[in-house]
Amino acid sequence: MSAIRALNTQQLPQQPSQQFTQQPQALSSVAFRAVIQPLTSAYVNKKPKSSQSLSPLSDSDRASGIADFERWSGFAVETMLKALHPAALRARLHQPATSHRAQTQITTGKCQDFPEAGLRLIPAPQHSAKPTPEQILYGIYPGPFGEMLIANTEDGVCFLAFVDSGVGKQDAMADLKKLAGIRLCRQQAHPWQEHALEHLAWALSGQPNTNAKKQQLLPLMVEGTKFQHAVWQALARIPAGEVRSYGQLAEHIGRPQAVRAVGTAVGANPVSLFLPCHRIVPGTGILGNYRWLPERKLALLGWELAYQAHRQG
Repeated sequence: MSAIRALNTQQLPQQPSQQFTQQPQALSSVAFRAVIQPLTSAYVNKKPKSSQSLSPLSDSDRASGIADFERWSGFAVETMLKALHPAALRARLHQPATSHRAQTQITTGKCQDFPEAGLRLIPAPQHSAKPTPEQILYGIYPGPFGEMLIANTEDGVCFLAFVDSGVGKQDAMADLKKLAGIRLCRQQAHPWQEHALEHLAWALSGQPNTNAKKQQLLPLMVEGTKFQHAVWQALARIPAGEVRSYGQLAEHIGRPQAVRAVGTAVGANPVSLFLPCHRIVPGTGILGNYRWLPERKLALLGWELAYQAHRQG
């Protein structure tokens, strides 16, 4: 049974992290690249600023990759294309949302829990202020939208990046080492990484998590300014299947004139999928750059929107 079909049943899988990493592994190399080509040619407004790139596929590989993705997801790529149309995205921006249409209280400088998202956002102290160094552990894992590097401290997850190209891995390691400062980075599995994979299996499905670990929120140890944390808290409140504009995000944190600064803070998000910056779109509905390739944003957002529509009938 595929990962998504398993998540689409009332009997949720007992080991979602295995469901998330094992069967979709082939999608990171073939089906993902096959699917993003029609999405990119239709809707990417700008070429990526990143030096990352994904190698092209032959016609036969592209056809088989799309077929694999459609079997895995349960719907056609055309459904994603329809969901990503600029007019459809603009309409979604004006639909009633399940969260954060109205301004809510933003708390900075202390832990903030987001039970609906299964997250605990912890403002990590600047590493220069730490009395003693601590190590950062990381692992590399396959996933349906590309290979991922997940890193953690002893207190929680601190970094997530996509690394499914040679340059992508180099960029991710450079970012991780910059984040680490004087701390040692070492490739080693850790329970927080396992918890992170379980979290992603549920978060990307958009379904309620009845797994026992739902009671244990995934801690995100993220360094940033008070303004960045305000933006990241707002990101944590956006559920799968919904989108926000940069302007709406700025209004939500009480800084309606700071749209450009909000965009910068969104781009500085160090934990990618956990704080879903891919759910932020321009008011025009035309998607542009994304730190982990604009094609990946199309695939992530298109899949979430199409999957939610598929679930709702």
